[in-house]
Amino acid sequence: MKNTILYESACSIYPGEYTPLLNEEEVLTELNQLQSNNVILPPVNISDESDIFKIELAIPGVKREDFLVYANENVLSVSAIHKVAESATLNEMKMHEFDNQYFDRHVILPSNVDPEFSIAEYISGILYIFISKSNALVNTLRTRIPVY
Repeated sequence: MKNTILYESACSIYPGEYTPLLNEEEVLTELNQLQSNNVILPPVNISDESDIFKIELAIPGVKREDFLVYANENVLSVSAIHKVAESATLNEMKMHEFDNQYFDRHVILPSNVDPEFSIAEYISGILYIFISKSNALVNTLRTRIPVY
């Protein structure tokens, strides 16, 4: 990836302090250029509750602003690019295994969900996504889901 701005300059949709959104095109381009062995598929738990689908992904060590979460028709996509700054102590380490920088996971959603009213929270290394159910079939082309 070029040394360009990874974040969009448009206003953030997060409440509170200003947090810019990731530039979706740059993230997807970088993930497509990577070899498949460099991209981590985080484990996922999906539970079907009365009014929502609850999706949990274990993605430790990432900041909430590094996530790109969106639903395209009935596919939920979760991507993250975690850039680790090089430090002088990295060269002094005897073993270095904390190198998970790229995460990408796709989950097929049932046809009775409405991703327009979805929320996501990142707490203690777990990304929680809550997608509401709908009584009718919903055909949402593309919805970006903010991570709080």
